[in-house]
This record gives sequence, C-alpha cells and structure tokens, in this order.
Amino acid sequence: GEVSISPAPTHSELAATMSTHREAVSREMSDLAKRGLIEKRGSRLLLHDVSALRALVDKKE
Repeated sequence: GEVSISPAPTHSELAATMSTHREAVSREMSDLAKRGLIEKRGSRLLLHDVSALRALVDKKE
C-alpha cells in the first residue's frame, strides 16, 4: 500500500540518521523515484509500494 510522510525528511536528515552522506541519499532517492517507488509531492514524501521498498532493504542487508 501507499504511505504518506509529512513533512518529508530532508536528504541531510536522512543521511544523519543513516550515518552516510547527503549525496548518497540523493542518489538513492532519485533511483527510487525513477522506479516509481517513491514520489516527493509538495512537503510530503509518498511511498507508493512499501512492500517493494522492504524487499530492497532486505536484499541489501
């Protein structure tokens, strides 16, 4: 299903949470958007397919 996060966290906030660089977060977020999994709409971040996002996380761990 779809989940809306409002307000959307900034790339810098996400990077700090994950102990990585903002640039890395920007690249990944762009890739996820191109795949149609997420979308930035105004001040909200829409997660279009939470199951697919979880599967990607599980695959990378």
